[in-house]
Amino acid sequence: MKLATRHPGVPVLVIGDGVVDVADALKQAGYPGGIPSSVKETLERWPELAGPLRAAEPDTALAGVRWEAPAGAGQLIVCCGFNYASHEAEVGGSSVGATWFIKNANAVTAPGEPIRIPPDNGDTIDYEGELAVVIWRDCHRVTVADALSYVGGYTLVNDVSARLLSPPSESSDDIKRSVIDTHLGKQYPTFLPIGPCVLTADEVADPAELTFTTSVNGSVVQRASLRDMRLSVAELIAWLSGVFRFGPGDIISTGSPAGSGVSQVPPRFLRDGDVVEVECPAIGSLRNEVKS
Repeated sequence: MKLATRHPGVPVLVIGDGVVDVADALKQAGYPGGIPSSVKETLERWPELAGPLRAAEPDTALAGVRWEAPAGAGQLIVCCGFNYASHEAEVGGSSVGATWFIKNANAVTAPGEPIRIPPDNGDTIDYEGELAVVIWRDCHRVTVADALSYVGGYTLVNDVSARLLSPPSESSDDIKRSVIDTHLGKQYPTFLPIGPCVLTADEVADPAELTFTTSVNGSVVQRASLRDMRLSVAELIAWLSGVFRFGPGDIISTGSPAGSGVSQVPPRFLRDGDVVEVECPAIGSLRNEVKS
């Protein structure tokens, strides 16, 4: 099923072209327990809530609903870099394999809300479409074999960056500064659109079958199959949970394929009025306009 958040902070089910509040769906089903107040809590309680919610019928049309990010607010967000060899190659990587970094939760923004260009660093704004997993229970030091049992669902993210074009030289100090600035440039407010919904994990037999595209102004710039990732979803969870203790609602974003703006010749950075759309047939479309 698809879980989303409509303004102001109400968890809903997306069913076809309509929605129904999780609270209303549970009341209709005669569910005797407490009502979850968020997508995070709904996922955390999914084993007990899935049955009653499956009988729900939409009562409101999708059109006109104002969305909030369905996950990520106030949560731990760990993003993976270079998990597609094609992306590492296009930006001149050194084949070090997958890396990771933390994206701060204050960067999260909703589907349909603008990506705001920062006034002090607005010339190299880049997009990176990615698929992310949302954890539903305590997850620390888990095995690859067990890792998928900790996934509550899947969603889309756009890892927006203000990029440093290149270090001024190849000295070790300049390279270190470039890495620091690259990660700092990912932390601006609105630089992590998430959504439009969380597709519950019980709908995904094999996450490797998921695909997505990223488009700018209607032109596809990235195409990805999760089969092309260096580390699978299960391998990423096992690797990162060896250090992090993930909890309900935390996010692991699985990396971006080739096609980022910095790799274009000449580079194709985002400008005021551009529209970026990350789309997965199973999840939906995450669409955001760029604004100065």
